[in-house]
Amino acid sequence: MNPPSPVIPVNGRATIEPLLWRLMDARAKLDMAELTRLLHQDVTLSVIGEPRAIYPLPNMHEGRDAVLAFILRIHAMFEYLDSEVLDTIIENNRALVFRRQRPVNRGTGAARLVHVMDIFVFRDGKVVEIVQLNDTAALAKVIGGA
Repeated sequence: MNPPSPVIPVNGRATIEPLLWRLMDARAKLDMAELTRLLHQDVTLSVIGEPRAIYPLPNMHEGRDAVLAFILRIHAMFEYLDSEVLDTIIENNRALVFRRQRPVNRGTGAARLVHVMDIFVFRDGKVVEIVQLNDTAALAKVIGGA
């Protein structure tokens, strides 16, 4: 008989999970005051993918003001319908959120179902890093109006 596997405590889950849901709710509602409270002043946001294909905006945003400005610009470009969290993984100070949403291009009316994966890193109760991966083919069709 094999000895039992060591149990590795996931002590961050109790702290991270409520922060994660507050963050997701604030993003969905575009609650800038709550986002400001949840984002560290030195937060970084990296959007993975070719910027010309997925956003007419830079991929890297450094600092809370830049991240908030990016969020505002994205919401100015798109209306978001049917946003749903499909799964989460939380370990230590990191959380991964797999979600789907239906952005509608405010200029062309183009809409597609887009899958998104966000990776969040938390420190001292605030988000210090965000990495976002989008279904770039679907998002490019929303942006291009196809």
